[in-house]
Amino acid sequence: MIKPYRTGKLPFPQTKFFAVCFGLHFCRYAPSTRVATAKMQFLADICRKTSDCLREKEFSLLCRVVFIAVTTIFVAAQGAWAFEDVRYDISARFDPAAATLTAHQTLSFRNDTGGPLKEIYLRIYPNHKYSPREKRNLYKYASYFKADPFPEGFQQGALTVASLKDGAQSDLKFSVEGEDATLLKVELADACPAGATCVLEMDFAVKIPYHLGRFGRYRDTFALNRWYPLLAVHDDGAWQKHPDYLLHMPYVSDAAMYTLTFEVPDGYDVVSGCDEVVGEIVVSGVKTVRLKSSAPLRELTLAVSDAYACHRIERDGVTIESYYLKKDERQAVKAAAYAADMLAYYGERFGAYPYKKFSIAPVYLGYGGSQNAGLVFIDTRAYQMPTFLDRYFEFLIVHETGHQWWYNVVGNDEYREVWLDEGINSYWTLEYFKHKYGPDAKIVDAPDWVEQIIPNPSFDDVQSYRYWYFARKGWDAAIIQESSSFYEPSLIFTVAYGKGSEVVGMLATLIGREKLETLMRRYAERFRFRIVRVSDFTALAEEVSGQDLSWFFDEWLYRAAVCDYGVFRRGGRLVLEKVGDVRMPLDVRLRYRDGTEETVSFKGEAAREEIPVDAGREVVEVEVDPDGRILDLDRMNNRYPRRLSVRFVPLYHGLYDVPLFLKSDRYHWLTGPSLSAYGIGVKSALKRSGDWTAYIASHYDSNAESWISSAGFEKHNLFGQYLSWGLEFMDRQAVGDEEENLQSYKLYLRREFSLGYSLVEPNSHATLYFLHNRGLGQAGFVGEGEEARNLRYRQKSESIFGLSLHWSDAGTFPDPATGFRLTSVSEVAGHVAHGDDAFVRSSLEYNRYVELWKGHKIALRVKGGGGHPKDKYLFYLGSDRELRGYAYKSIQGSAMVLGSTEYRFPVLRDLDVRLPWNIATLDAVQGVAFFDAGSAWYTDFNENGFRKDVGLGLRVYFNIAGAAERLGLRIDVARPLDGEDKDTRVWVGINHAF
Repeated sequence: MIKPYRTGKLPFPQTKFFAVCFGLHFCRYAPSTRVATAKMQFLADICRKTSDCLREKEFSLLCRVVFIAVTTIFVAAQGAWAFEDVRYDISARFDPAAATLTAHQTLSFRNDTGGPLKEIYLRIYPNHKYSPREKRNLYKYASYFKADPFPEGFQQGALTVASLKDGAQSDLKFSVEGEDATLLKVELADACPAGATCVLEMDFAVKIPYHLGRFGRYRDTFALNRWYPLLAVHDDGAWQKHPDYLLHMPYVSDAAMYTLTFEVPDGYDVVSGCDEVVGEIVVSGVKTVRLKSSAPLRELTLAVSDAYACHRIERDGVTIESYYLKKDERQAVKAAAYAADMLAYYGERFGAYPYKKFSIAPVYLGYGGSQNAGLVFIDTRAYQMPTFLDRYFEFLIVHETGHQWWYNVVGNDEYREVWLDEGINSYWTLEYFKHKYGPDAKIVDAPDWVEQIIPNPSFDDVQSYRYWYFARKGWDAAIIQESSSFYEPSLIFTVAYGKGSEVVGMLATLIGREKLETLMRRYAERFRFRIVRVSDFTALAEEVSGQDLSWFFDEWLYRAAVCDYGVFRRGGRLVLEKVGDVRMPLDVRLRYRDGTEETVSFKGEAAREEIPVDAGREVVEVEVDPDGRILDLDRMNNRYPRRLSVRFVPLYHGLYDVPLFLKSDRYHWLTGPSLSAYGIGVKSALKRSGDWTAYIASHYDSNAESWISSAGFEKHNLFGQYLSWGLEFMDRQAVGDEEENLQSYKLYLRREFSLGYSLVEPNSHATLYFLHNRGLGQAGFVGEGEEARNLRYRQKSESIFGLSLHWSDAGTFPDPATGFRLTSVSEVAGHVAHGDDAFVRSSLEYNRYVELWKGHKIALRVKGGGGHPKDKYLFYLGSDRELRGYAYKSIQGSAMVLGSTEYRFPVLRDLDVRLPWNIATLDAVQGVAFFDAGSAWYTDFNENGFRKDVGLGLRVYFNIAGAAERLGLRIDVARPLDGEDKDTRVWVGINHAF
């Protein structure tokens, strides 16, 4: 019950009701939490004065009627009124030839901080000044997305303020702050009182860099995200000054009303989040577009190009504009339909889309997609995906579209609490796919028979696998932390997106699906156009559910602990064990021999609990969490007895060795014909997906006229770390030549230090190994990628202990522009395990990459090695990757030295030549001029002379399936400069020689 400010009763309770409704709506649409606090005080004052007035006898019936009418009208109109709190009026002139913007901006906002403001902070993101470390990390991380962010050499933008005045037209002092120079501090001439409106007028200029990303230009398209001075958020008594973390979205901003007058050469399309075109005129080749927003936007982003075409559709009063570049109309039509479906799906559940228009713009992002207010960016390469990946293209569209609710309408701090938009949106994106395609929505829309040849995981599988893969390697992390605190940038996708989505799903399990939907509707309504914190969400979840959920959010959001329950037989009894640290209520299903089933619920708190079994019936199967409602790290132990899937496959290929493509809740035994590096044959493998594999295989090598039989075992995730070991045996039986027969084996222990950003490039690692009668690079497991070139293996009667180290921070793969690679190998061979050879050797290779200008690069290589005894053939030179002017292994010795220089320069760029079905796109051709010099010798450096060669080469680059991989076809023509051999040699390979 609401009590009046003073004692006594209100004569008209319904009048009080309208007053309260007025206040609640007033606060509901406040643009930020800080604004809501001030308005709650304002509401209290209004209610108190209204209460006083209503108790007076002089307050006539007419006054009461007028009050009710005015209040009702105000509530109905408040959406348009409340958002004058923050307003941007911008006039800008865009010069695409010079890649510059000049603009005048008036920013006005109400000071709702609760005290006077003496200084104001603005965010000037285009002014970001890269540190050497940022530049290096950006290049390296870009390899994850298979794109070079700086195709014409490193560039950075600038935002320069020419003048800055207050509302009284007084000049203000300002300065640039922050390590990345993205903070503009404005000192006010007179403090702005609490509750007053602050006005800043400024003239500024923006330089747009030539690079991929959400702010930059590439080819004929400009992506302009947060291109103007943006008011920083004042929260918790201070201005927020987050760094502009480049490897994700570090933003937080108040929703605001916008007007924009934009001058651009005629022929350019201007795509924005503003949903109303006030006017458009063309004078002397200059088009002036006047735009405004009908509802608040989180920011005003633009995409500008003279190469755009547009496909438009109308759905439920919203115009959807899907822009596209040449050749991409088919995908643009689909994009519009996908977005319309998502707007309807979200609108039905969380409130209608609040604008009259929604736009999709392809830009050269260098990664999948990026959310903006009223507008989403999609990477141009996504439009080049083959048809069989249309569902993944749809995933990109609908995920970014969903951010119109979770990011734009309901805002959050993306740097500190990215889960609030990415985790929640990821969950509902998957729910959309289940709603549209069924509970097991597959990534590839293909007939069932295709899955007999090529595994086809669901979107759910991919999400849970990504978390499972990292967590089992010890790389789990708390969801709520600053973005820059994640050990590896891609962990943000794993933890905030994937694990974060699962947290929302588990919340649905705890409170019920109906209450989750109620929670999300109320969340969208209550915090409409405000900035929320995780505490706001959790408090609302407890309010809606009527439960204390603090334990749940604490364990899942703020800790890196894992959840793992298993069923085991202990002393003849079936028990449920809590293997992990996180507790969750869960179900256990028992299936009896007579075909009946029983479900038992547990709180999940005890370390071990006996599972009650009906003594009169025989249990044939027990399953923990049968519906997969909790994020259990190890689902193999969820079933007793453990499950085994036996399957004959038409062709055993590499995908069956990728954990993603096999269910993690069972053992797999796969058998079928296979192709390997040796030839054609048959392979059979027993594996626990992602954990261990045992295999046996036999193949016929037609080149060597031999049968190659092999068997091996590999174990991953030792001690919960990115650590693995493997053992492999091989038997070669030569047809008709017993002297060529060979038995060999290999044992290794490998520690990975980073993620692999490519299917063909080894990641940083160290490997300790033992070899008998085989080469280091010939194993069938992960241990093969040791980069141990130039080492000579006799293949018979050698027992070798070795240590290999590979470390790289080079980027961007496969054509590095910066960074280095370091590879070392040390080996000792002795008279053990039937070895009859003894030697020691070590080699070290260092590669350095330097960018010159606009795609022109220098690559340098220095390599050396030595061993003992001096009469042993330990190293060789001469091949497609070393001394390219000389025949394979033509230069040999017990020591060697090698140096190479390559000048890499662009020949053809921006080709966009698409192969059939969009399987691959020919993107660029690069030229290479190279010089190699080196020698291998036994006792005297001069005995073989110092060999040199020169040559020219081409690198032809392909984007595979849009952006799944980027590969270069290498062609080198080399000619030796000394020695008797003067033959010109042509080599063909994949990617660069070094």
